[in-house]
Amino acid sequence: MKSTISIILALIVLAGAYYFFMSTEKGVSPVTESQAGEIDNSTLYDEARFIGMTEAEASAYAEANNVRFRVGKIDGEGLAVTADFVIGRITAEIEDGIVVGYTVE
Repeated sequence: MKSTISIILALIVLAGAYYFFMSTEKGVSPVTESQAGEIDNSTLYDEARFIGMTEAEASAYAEANNVRFRVGKIDGEGLAVTADFVIGRITAEIEDGIVVGYTVE
């Protein structure tokens, strides 16, 4: 009985650690829902800068400007992305190698 409880507790701890490390980007803590409501990022990107760039150009531009960048959809097919909230991160939609849309967290 004690060994069964110990195994269950160990699995819960491992599952929690896996979730934590796999759901956050390296060095970035997720933002809580209350913190997200306090942040207005509408002024971060006042124009569609990434639209029309290739994926490589958009990624390089984002990196040069210290902006996190990821692709969420390619040619209409959604990709697996983490559900964490990183302020200012770009999630781009790519069609035929070109950025056709994006969201900013």
